Amino acid sequence: MFDSDILAFIHEPARLHLLLCLNSVREVDFTFLLNATRMSKGNISIQMSKLSDQGLVIIRKFIENNKSRTLYCISRTGRNQLITYKSAMLSLLKEV
Repeated sequence: MFDSDILAFIHEPARLHLLLCLNSVREVDFTFLLNATRMSKGNISIQMSKLSDQGLVIIRKFIENNKSRTLYCISRTGRNQLITYKSAMLSLLKEV
């Protein structure tokens, strides 16, 4: 059985795109996401905050060489939910 709320949350195109980008790498910075997704800075920031609030991504902020840095990675929960999402979508498509 699938949790329809979390699947609907992930299904939003910007969040799905970000999760898929993060799923293929270990950890990335904001610039990587900006270039990989071609989304606006504001949209990436908002969607990453929402994904973090749901426990799907981890946001790590720190200072390096007197500059603020932010790194992102998909959490174990996020990876598992993405697998569940994929299974749900494949199951739905089999019915078409």
